[in-house]
Amino acid sequence: MPNLLMRPIFALTLAALVLPAAGWAEGEATPAVTEATTPAPEFVGDAGAYLAARIAATESDYRAAASWFTRALVADPSNIGLMEGALVSDLTLGQFDTATVLAKRLQEGGVENQTALLALLTDQAKRNDYAAILADAKAGKSINPLLDGLVVAWAELGNGRMTEATAAFDKVATTKGMEVFGLYHKALALASVGDFEGADAIFSGPAQTKIQSLRRGVI
Repeated sequence: MPNLLMRPIFALTLAALVLPAAGWAEGEATPAVTEATTPAPEFVGDAGAYLAARIAATESDYRAAASWFTRALVADPSNIGLMEGALVSDLTLGQFDTATVLAKRLQEGGVENQTALLALLTDQAKRNDYAAILADAKAGKSINPLLDGLVVAWAELGNGRMTEATAAFDKVATTKGMEVFGLYHKALALASVGDFEGADAIFSGPAQTKIQSLRRGVI
């Protein structure tokens, strides 16, 4: 049962949880595109497509950016910067399958940055491979220092280990600056396994003032 419930939580909302915290919120310049995707001086591919992709990304038009980065990659398929730009755009659009392919290509090329790890993590979650997620976390692979604890907690739940998951959520809830997120996600986790009393105790108890600072917490 937990695995079936965790599939939509990870596959559909994980990027929405992590991307804004990484500074990729809608309407903002995308760091991974504006900084990491500058092609090497020897770039001789489709310069027009590359420039169009950069402009689209700067304007947060990620659908156009993904299309233009993909076109530029046809002319220069091994360009790391172009792959990173396309990857960020695909993740922002929720196109996880395409993002995973790009992340694996980057990994094969020796590049394993935050963006690529996020795509691979999402793929693992879609396949319910929570053991791999936990193994990566144990190996020190970090998506975002502030959110790694939540990833571990949900992965423990996906593995059916509620005791370990609860402990992980509690650890996040006692981390300065992350208290409300730890409590909110713990409540969701309890509800997902049928412990509605436990979830209500968090949403309606002493922690409700903190949780209601989140729009989703109010809902």
